[in-house]
Amino acid sequence: MTNKDKIGQTVSMEDELLTLSEVSLYLKVAEKTILRMIRRGEIPCVRIGGQWRFLRSMLENWIYSNMKGVKEKGFLHLIEDYRSIVQISRLTKNEFILIDIKPGSKEQIITQLVQPLVTSNIILKPHSYVKKIILREQMASTAIGPGVAFPHLRHPEENTCKQPVIIFGLCIEGTDFIALDGKKTYIFCLLCIQSVVIHLRMLSGLLNIFRREGAVEMLRESKTREDFLNTLLSLEQKCPRHDSNV
Repeated sequence: MTNKDKIGQTVSMEDELLTLSEVSLYLKVAEKTILRMIRRGEIPCVRIGGQWRFLRSMLENWIYSNMKGVKEKGFLHLIEDYRSIVQISRLTKNEFILIDIKPGSKEQIITQLVQPLVTSNIILKPHSYVKKIILREQMASTAIGPGVAFPHLRHPEENTCKQPVIIFGLCIEGTDFIALDGKKTYIFCLLCIQSVVIHLRMLSGLLNIFRREGAVEMLRESKTREDFLNTLLSLEQKCPRHDSNV
């Protein structure tokens, strides 16, 4: 099974997409433990056709962020204790929300998303930055949610931003971002976060938000940046949380 990317790369999905049972074997924990973590929004995953699926690259980054600096704790205890989710309101603002994303190729979409980072002098070499994100997309599409994509660098620590930032983009009519479910993508969340730990926690929190039924439809009704942000924060507040002091 392959997925043909518009920029000319063929992506091997067997190497990237894992099932619940495969993740259970990979982490050496019971499936019910994984399911509990999914319900709490603690592990990056997406439901496709009624089944949970996990991107290997995101799972590996998640494992790394959990194990970094830990020597004594057992892995099962460590992942069960992974409950902190970063608040969206601390990582974005109106200037970082685009409600007029034009449909196009992945490069065209990402170029639009990167513009607020250029305007704010957060990144100084936009062409290089876009290229690195495209290279990550060639591995497997980050359009893993129902109408949502999470473009980012393969290695978050390569980000040069001093403070973590998320750019949100809305393409009202939708665009083909090579989503795993084959459908159009409407919402884009560009993660510009240097810390691997915060990156994975934020990704987990966003996935938890967009798993809510009707979330994408609600955001598509936004007329202004303020509408979009208020709706997003309202959806976040309705999600189960474990520690808001991160």
